Amino acid sequence: MNPDDLLRMLDLSAPLPDIGDAPEPILPGDAAAAGRHPTAVVCDEWAMRRGRELAACPRWEATGLDENAAADFHALAFDPQAEFQPCEDRTREKFIGAMVETPEFHALHSETMLDDYAAQIAALHFGDQFAEFKRKSEAEKPEGGGITGEGDIAGEVAAIGAAGKAIAAAAGEVKELKEAMGALGMGAGEKGGKRALRMSSC
Repeated sequence: MNPDDLLRMLDLSAPLPDIGDAPEPILPGDAAAAGRHPTAVVCDEWAMRRGRELAACPRWEATGLDENAAADFHALAFDPQAEFQPCEDRTREKFIGAMVETPEFHALHSETMLDDYAAQIAALHFGDQFAEFKRKSEAEKPEGGGITGEGDIAGEVAAIGAAGKAIAAAAGEVKELKEAMGALGMGAGEKGGKRALRMSSC
Protein backbone atom coordinates (compact mmCIF):
# COMPACT_ATOMS: atom_id res chain seq x y z
CA MET A 1 0.00 0.00 0.00
CA ASN A 2 1.46 3.32 -1.08
CA PRO A 3 0.83 6.72 0.61
CA ASP A 4 -1.84 7.67 -1.95
CA ASP A 5 -3.83 4.52 -1.19
CA LEU A 6 -3.63 5.29 2.56
CA LEU A 7 -4.95 8.85 2.06
CA ARG A 8 -7.84 7.60 -0.06
CA MET A 9 -8.73 4.97 2.58
CA LEU A 10 -8.73 7.51 5.45
CA ASP A 11 -10.58 10.08 3.30
CA LEU A 12 -8.48 12.87 4.81
CA SER A 13 -9.20 15.09 1.83
CA ALA A 14 -12.96 15.24 2.53
CA PRO A 15 -14.26 18.68 3.69
CA LEU A 16 -15.05 19.12 7.36
CA PRO A 17 -18.76 19.19 8.28
CA ASP A 18 -20.36 22.56 9.05
CA ILE A 19 -21.03 22.61 12.82
CA GLY A 20 -22.21 26.21 12.94
CA ASP A 21 -20.97 28.77 15.43
CA ALA A 22 -18.94 27.28 18.24
CA PRO A 23 -20.44 27.87 21.72
CA GLU A 24 -18.86 30.62 23.74
CA PRO A 25 -16.66 29.33 26.55
CA ILE A 26 -17.85 29.75 30.14
CA LEU A 27 -15.56 32.22 31.84
CA PRO A 28 -14.44 31.61 35.45
CA GLY A 29 -16.60 34.48 36.67
CA ASP A 30 -19.68 33.03 34.96
CA ALA A 31 -19.17 29.50 36.24
CA ALA A 32 -20.37 30.42 39.74
CA ALA A 33 -23.72 31.59 38.32
CA ALA A 34 -24.26 28.47 36.20
CA GLY A 35 -27.06 26.25 37.47
CA ARG A 36 -28.65 28.94 39.66
CA HIS A 37 -32.40 29.57 39.66
CA PRO A 38 -34.79 32.50 40.28
CA THR A 39 -36.09 30.77 43.44
CA ALA A 40 -34.26 29.07 46.29
CA VAL A 41 -37.17 26.65 46.80
CA VAL A 42 -38.15 24.33 43.95
CA CYS A 43 -41.53 25.76 42.86
CA ASP A 44 -44.06 24.24 40.47
CA GLU A 45 -46.51 26.35 38.44
CA TRP A 46 -49.03 26.46 41.30
CA ALA A 47 -46.37 27.73 43.70
CA MET A 48 -45.26 30.38 41.19
CA ARG A 49 -48.88 31.49 40.73
CA ARG A 50 -49.29 31.86 44.50
CA GLY A 51 -46.10 33.91 44.46
CA ARG A 52 -47.50 36.22 41.78
CA GLU A 53 -50.74 36.65 43.72
CA LEU A 54 -48.91 37.37 46.96
CA ALA A 55 -46.60 39.83 45.19
CA ALA A 56 -49.69 41.82 44.12
CA CYS A 57 -50.62 42.43 47.76
CA PRO A 58 -49.94 46.09 48.77
CA ARG A 59 -48.11 44.98 51.89
CA TRP A 60 -45.77 42.82 49.82
CA GLU A 61 -45.28 45.57 47.24
CA ALA A 62 -44.08 47.82 50.07
CA THR A 63 -41.13 45.47 50.67
CA GLY A 64 -39.78 46.03 47.16
CA LEU A 65 -39.32 42.28 46.70
CA ASP A 66 -40.27 40.45 43.51
CA GLU A 67 -42.66 37.55 42.87
CA ASN A 68 -39.83 35.01 43.01
CA ALA A 69 -39.17 35.92 46.64
CA ALA A 70 -42.92 35.71 47.32
CA ALA A 71 -43.07 32.24 45.76
CA ASP A 72 -40.06 31.17 47.83
CA PHE A 73 -41.50 32.27 51.16
CA HIS A 74 -45.02 30.97 50.50
CA ALA A 75 -43.68 27.58 49.35
CA LEU A 76 -41.35 27.46 52.34
CA ALA A 77 -44.31 27.84 54.70
CA PHE A 78 -46.85 25.80 52.72
CA ASP A 79 -45.00 22.80 51.27
CA PRO A 80 -44.77 19.77 53.58
CA GLN A 81 -41.23 19.03 52.36
CA ALA A 82 -39.61 21.94 50.56
CA GLU A 83 -36.79 21.13 48.14
CA PHE A 84 -33.95 23.61 47.79
CA GLN A 85 -31.78 24.67 44.87
CA PRO A 86 -29.00 27.24 44.25
CA CYS A 87 -30.59 30.68 43.90
CA GLU A 88 -29.54 33.66 41.81
CA ASP A 89 -30.23 35.81 44.88
CA ARG A 90 -27.61 34.51 47.28
CA THR A 91 -28.78 36.84 50.04
CA ARG A 92 -32.23 35.19 49.95
CA GLU A 93 -30.61 31.77 49.80
CA LYS A 94 -28.59 32.59 52.93
CA PHE A 95 -31.64 33.97 54.76
CA ILE A 96 -33.75 30.88 53.99
CA GLY A 97 -30.88 28.60 54.96
CA ALA A 98 -30.64 30.34 58.34
CA MET A 99 -34.41 29.97 58.89
CA VAL A 100 -34.82 26.30 58.08
CA GLU A 101 -32.06 25.21 60.43
CA THR A 102 -33.87 26.44 63.54
CA PRO A 103 -36.29 24.37 65.66
CA GLU A 104 -38.55 27.43 65.85
CA PHE A 105 -39.08 27.31 62.09
CA HIS A 106 -40.05 23.64 62.22
CA ALA A 107 -42.54 24.36 65.00
CA LEU A 108 -44.05 27.16 62.91
CA HIS A 109 -44.03 25.00 59.78
CA SER A 110 -46.16 22.37 61.52
CA GLU A 111 -48.87 25.08 61.79
CA THR A 112 -48.55 26.51 58.26
CA MET A 113 -47.96 23.54 55.98
CA LEU A 114 -50.88 22.80 53.64
CA ASP A 115 -52.74 25.75 55.21
CA ASP A 116 -52.81 28.44 52.54
CA TYR A 117 -54.07 31.23 54.81
CA ALA A 118 -51.48 30.58 57.54
CA ALA A 119 -48.75 30.17 54.90
CA GLN A 120 -49.62 33.58 53.42
CA ILE A 121 -49.36 35.20 56.85
CA ALA A 122 -45.99 33.56 57.47
CA ALA A 123 -44.74 34.51 54.00
CA LEU A 124 -45.58 38.17 54.61
CA HIS A 125 -43.56 38.20 57.83
CA PHE A 126 -40.68 36.38 56.12
CA GLY A 127 -40.77 39.02 53.37
CA ASP A 128 -40.84 41.93 55.83
CA GLN A 129 -37.73 40.76 57.66
CA PHE A 130 -35.89 39.62 54.54
CA ALA A 131 -36.42 43.00 52.88
CA GLU A 132 -34.96 44.76 55.92
CA PHE A 133 -32.06 42.30 56.07
CA LYS A 134 -31.36 42.78 52.35
CA ARG A 135 -31.39 46.59 52.65
CA LYS A 136 -28.96 46.51 55.59
CA SER A 137 -26.74 44.03 53.77
CA GLU A 138 -26.50 46.25 50.70
CA ALA A 139 -25.97 49.40 52.76
CA GLU A 140 -23.16 47.86 54.82
CA LYS A 141 -21.48 46.07 51.92
CA PRO A 142 -17.96 47.42 51.42
CA GLU A 143 -16.09 47.41 48.13
CA GLY A 144 -15.75 43.81 46.96
CA GLY A 145 -17.59 42.21 49.88
CA GLY A 146 -20.21 42.66 52.54
CA ILE A 147 -22.07 41.13 55.42
CA THR A 148 -23.69 38.65 53.06
CA GLY A 149 -20.45 37.52 51.47
CA GLU A 150 -19.71 33.83 51.44
CA GLY A 151 -17.80 32.71 54.50
CA ASP A 152 -18.48 36.02 56.26
CA ILE A 153 -19.30 35.36 59.93
CA ALA A 154 -20.97 38.75 60.42
CA GLY A 155 -23.27 37.96 57.49
CA GLU A 156 -24.20 34.59 58.95
CA VAL A 157 -25.00 36.13 62.34
CA ALA A 158 -27.08 38.89 60.73
CA ALA A 159 -29.01 36.32 58.67
CA ILE A 160 -29.74 34.22 61.77
CA GLY A 161 -30.96 37.29 63.68
CA ALA A 162 -33.25 38.45 60.86
CA ALA A 163 -34.59 34.93 60.32
CA GLY A 164 -35.34 34.63 64.04
CA LYS A 165 -37.36 37.86 63.98
CA ALA A 166 -39.31 36.65 60.95
CA ILE A 167 -40.18 33.33 62.56
CA ALA A 168 -41.20 34.91 65.88
CA ALA A 169 -43.46 37.50 64.20
CA ALA A 170 -45.05 34.88 61.95
CA ALA A 171 -45.56 32.43 64.82
CA GLY A 172 -47.35 35.06 66.89
CA GLU A 173 -49.84 35.98 64.17
CA VAL A 174 -50.42 32.38 63.10
CA LYS A 175 -51.14 31.45 66.71
CA GLU A 176 -53.68 34.28 66.98
CA LEU A 177 -55.29 33.08 63.76
CA LYS A 178 -55.58 29.49 64.98
CA GLU A 179 -57.04 30.58 68.32
CA ALA A 180 -59.57 32.91 66.69
CA MET A 181 -60.70 30.31 64.16
CA GLY A 182 -60.85 27.65 66.87
CA ALA A 183 -63.04 29.87 69.02
CA LEU A 184 -65.40 30.22 66.08
CA GLY A 185 -65.40 26.49 65.50
CA MET A 186 -63.71 26.90 62.13
CA GLY A 187 -60.54 25.56 60.56
CA ALA A 188 -57.65 28.00 60.28
CA GLY A 189 -57.37 27.68 56.52
CA GLU A 190 -57.84 25.39 53.57
CA LYS A 191 -55.80 22.21 53.49
CA GLY A 192 -54.54 20.41 50.45
CA GLY A 193 -53.58 23.31 48.26
CA LYS A 194 -56.91 25.06 47.68
CA ARG A 195 -56.97 28.83 47.64
CA ALA A 196 -57.87 30.46 50.96
CA LEU A 197 -59.77 33.69 51.49
CA ARG A 198 -57.86 36.84 50.61
CA MET A 199 -55.90 38.15 53.56
CA SER A 200 -57.28 41.18 55.34
CA SER A 201 -53.69 42.43 55.72
CA CYS A 202 -53.25 42.64 51.93
